Amino acid sequence: MLIIKLVLKILNALAALALALAFGSVYITPTSVPYVSTIGLLVPALIAINVFFVLVWILWKDLFFLYSLIAILVGWGQLPNIISFGANKDEENYDKVTLMSYNVCGFYGFEDIKNEDVIINVTKTISVYDPDIICFQEYRTVPIGVSSWKHRFSDKSTAIYSKKPFINTGSLSFENTGNNAVFADIEVAIGDTIRVYSVHLQSLRISAKEVNYLTQTDELTEGVKGLLTRVNAGFETQAAQVKKIRESIDSSPYPVVVAGDFNNTPFSYSYKKVRGKDLCDAFVQAGSGLGATFRAIDVYPLRIDYVMANKDAFGVKSFMVITDEKSSDHYPVVSVLGINNAYFIARTVEPKK
Repeated sequence: MLIIKLVLKILNALAALALALAFGSVYITPTSVPYVSTIGLLVPALIAINVFFVLVWILWKDLFFLYSLIAILVGWGQLPNIISFGANKDEENYDKVTLMSYNVCGFYGFEDIKNEDVIINVTKTISVYDPDIICFQEYRTVPIGVSSWKHRFSDKSTAIYSKKPFINTGSLSFENTGNNAVFADIEVAIGDTIRVYSVHLQSLRISAKEVNYLTQTDELTEGVKGLLTRVNAGFETQAAQVKKIRESIDSSPYPVVVAGDFNNTPFSYSYKKVRGKDLCDAFVQAGSGLGATFRAIDVYPLRIDYVMANKDAFGVKSFMVITDEKSSDHYPVVSVLGINNAYFIARTVEPKK
């Protein structure tokens, strides 16, 4: 029994250290400490392991449970990013804007869904939820039946569709990649102009088939090594991209909404950098459950698609992952944002040149 306890304590100490490091990795630029950001992908699993150890040591009346408990408390403020019980805020008397974000996988279909069925499915989903603004990622021009969204802007594979006219549009033009972020300034109500970003951060090149295969094979060493190398390269590229996004947000003359596929979890430098101190995560505010949005990897829930909004300008009324739309390897997400009219009235907007 003593040997078993010793082994468990060693494993527990490693798990607690890994979790604390994962929580801290959101503050570390991936280019400054290579590979440290990769551990953030494991946060949900590490939390589960540490909770298990807490229960084991409490059952055995051993104070060693404090190691895991302290590690969990280190990231206490980040725990709502995992699971949300956010309250619906429909009772607030705000005007509202509904925004959908969807990585449509090029409209090519996923698994056994044919191209022509994708167009039908996406068109139907958009019609049902009837968002005011749609942010597309992995977009290409196809004849989808969305004539009500007449105002459109795209660059590379990222696009914004809107029922309301654009005042201004722009692209952040990520270098040496097909990924990108675009924005549009939209007057959603009289005197209420917002800037909406559609974001598609660099892919970490995690193949769904590869991850699912690695969980069922003995050839782990080389496979994991190659996977970690690609993921780390993706993190480093994302660091430069989110720097551009944050600089654009900070210089925006209007309150912002950021939506899209971050190709990263809420326990990442990329997520924290974009969200900053001025944006709220719509899922945390009004979502439910785990909020997984990447459906291609079936062994691990991943939330990598987001809607973020200025805390002062908007109140999140609802957030939903549309799990019955399966035309892509991502689920679409839709959020209803209440417009704080008092905020817009109180501020004088002078667009910066």
